[in-house]
Amino acid sequence: MERSSAASEVKKGQTVYRAEENRPQPRLDVDRDGGMTVSIGRLRQCPILGYKFFALGHNTVRGAAGAAALNAELSDPRFNDEFWRNEIQTMLQINKKAEQQALAKYGLDYVTDTYLPEKLGPLGLM
Repeated sequence: MERSSAASEVKKGQTVYRAEENRPQPRLDVDRDGGMTVSIGRLRQCPILGYKFFALGHNTVRGAAGAAALNAELSDPRFNDEFWRNEIQTMLQINKKAEQQALAKYGLDYVTDTYLPEKLGPLGLM
């Protein structure tokens, strides 16, 4: 485990936990380590899922499919508030698509029951 000079961040391999309330953010975190690091933050308890969090990563070659997905998200009613519209516009402007992966192929409880405890437990964050 590596602690950065900023007390707000803990790094383990290619995963970084950001402790600030407003991180990760696409403009600030998507290119970390050349885009090869996943930034995790805004970890909070959830009465339904156990925990909720944001995970931000990207691939360096987004292509037309990524822009099409972002434009579709702009018309999705789930993203019809100022925060999400600004985030999507930022991703379109910087030509990067940040994705939140739920690791759904492993089931709905995998992230909260397995993934988060394995990644954040050794860092003392859970």
